[in-house]
Amino acid sequence: MNIPTIEMPTEEAQAKYDEFRDVLMKNATNEERILKRGYRALAKGKKIIDIDDVMKNAGQDDNGFPKLAISRADGEFVYFQQRTDGGGVFSITTNFYGRDYSTRIVMPDGTFPQKVAYLISKRTRWAKYLRAVVPVIPNAIRPRFSIQNYHILFEPVWEYVPHPDPILLKRLSGSLFVVLAAWDLTELEQKVLKGRL
Repeated sequence: MNIPTIEMPTEEAQAKYDEFRDVLMKNATNEERILKRGYRALAKGKKIIDIDDVMKNAGQDDNGFPKLAISRADGEFVYFQQRTDGGGVFSITTNFYGRDYSTRIVMPDGTFPQKVAYLISKRTRWAKYLRAVVPVIPNAIRPRFSIQNYHILFEPVWEYVPHPDPILLKRLSGSLFVVLAAWDLTELEQKVLKGRL
């Protein structure tokens, strides 16, 4: 999977992180805290992605479905609902309007310009939703802490078959994510995921 990333030489990122660490203590703004965490990830050799850019660059398939999907790592399925303005929502539940914002990632207007005509309702700005299986994280790279704090970026097969090369992400802020790992699903893992259906 080839996606646009934000990268920086580790020495330069470490110098930026040190500046933030030394200067910012208690009076840091939210943006300064995000920058500090971002420089720390870059100093460790990690890459950062802007999910809005990634989704827009990935585009849509012939049916107008997104070529990539993002899901919170603890979801069994990811659901996608397109808006008539070209935006959309990826969620681990079908409750796209609920108060639990941690279950969804909202894509801005114009991200998916090709309309999925037969999915769009004439009465609302929202479409019916699509569903795909979320890949399982292998034990070798599975985070030690609660996986609900992580996201997986993958190429969905909206026909309910998992794609074999997902990417594990950690949210930095808003649409920015740190890339932690990438892996291939084994044939057995793909078969087990198909069993969810």
